[in-house]
Amino acid sequence: MTSKRKIISVALIVAAVGVVSFLLGPGFYNDYKNWQFTKQMDLVAEQLDKASKDEYQAMMSDTYGGKTPQETLKMYISAVEKGDYELASKYFVVEKQDAEAKSFEGTTQENLNNYIKILNSLKSVGYGQENKYYSMKADLEGPDFYTDFFIYPNGIWKILQM
Repeated sequence: MTSKRKIISVALIVAAVGVVSFLLGPGFYNDYKNWQFTKQMDLVAEQLDKASKDEYQAMMSDTYGGKTPQETLKMYISAVEKGDYELASKYFVVEKQDAEAKSFEGTTQENLNNYIKILNSLKSVGYGQENKYYSMKADLEGPDFYTDFFIYPNGIWKILQM
């Protein structure tokens, strides 16, 4: 190949690369980054959707609790009085059941009796947010003690927090 042909070939290659770079340039890079971001967001959305469906299934299959917050509280108190802390923990929302079961470890009978006294003194505060939540407050001297309930999609009331 002659040097003139080499120069023309190199010039054509450089020109072609220049044209391609110009056509694909910053717009192409931005489009690629947007595509990557969209793909990542779609993956996150899929994961959230799956987690939401899993949580919903867990709620629907959890049948421990009453048809009213008061009924759930009575069931919980009964289980605590019997020393069945595993059963008592099942009256809490799914994500708090393990912590609730462990919360009784090392508890003295005196502390248990005081706790049951507080639970028996709970009085209605009322419903909240479209009747999906219900609160009760202990009617005793001292610091406020609230218990909040949440209704599952299957109509079962669960203890949200104490």
